[in-house]
Amino acid sequence: LVIKLLGELSYSNFEPDIVSTEFLKGCLKINGYDLNFNFCANCGDALLEEAYFSETNGIICANCSNKKTDIPININVLRYLQTGIGEKEFIKIANSYLSYILNEFLGIKINPMFFGEINYG
Repeated sequence: LVIKLLGELSYSNFEPDIVSTEFLKGCLKINGYDLNFNFCANCGDALLEEAYFSETNGIICANCSNKKTDIPININVLRYLQTGIGEKEFIKIANSYLSYILNEFLGIKINPMFFGEINYG
């Protein structure tokens, strides 16, 4: 994964933030956490307007969420994670979400300040 993504950084015109997203998602997948940003991990409903990160369930819909403890995912960030298309601001926020999830699931702490200001709202 690292070699592939370093090659993309070196020999293509991919944005570094997009490559960072692929790296973070790849790290989660390799370690058994292949998150699906299109469907609720709990009930299977499509994630259209709202999504949350639950430490126990992963990416879930509003109906399955405990809004007191689960972290809401900004709709623009969700769209980027679903399609790979988004504005730079939301790509950076997506990377901060993914680094947080990596820490929660695997205990790997990546300084999210690398991705810019954190704004989960």
